[in-house]
Amino acid sequence: MANGRPRSPAPRVRQVGVRLSDAERAHLEDLAGRGGLAEYLRAAAFGLEPRVARQVPSVNAEAWRVLASTLGNLNQLVHLAHQGRSVGVDLLPVLEDIQRHVVALRASLIGTPGAPLEGGER
Repeated sequence: MANGRPRSPAPRVRQVGVRLSDAERAHLEDLAGRGGLAEYLRAAAFGLEPRVARQVPSVNAEAWRVLASTLGNLNQLVHLAHQGRSVGVDLLPVLEDIQRHVVALRASLIGTPGAPLEGGER
């Protein structure tokens, strides 16, 4: 037990086979989503809520990507400030960049047209 995950007190070692048509299998896979067919079927059989992996909307993934470098820069500046060290850069352009990204993100979250997140430009 020194390495890896601890063993389950009730390991799952038994299997159940079920024959399905292609359409039935496709339907079950759609219902299961990214959580997996086995997890979905186990939950359905025992009346539990299946654990479904959340899918991140593409607009959120894009916002995350665009904001990542700016937030990384901000994190470095905050880290230096907490250490009492000189930043050595003009903070105004960095803060203006952050403001542009936040304004664009807020606009995209409420569906305002003309507020793309690409590169942080509006």
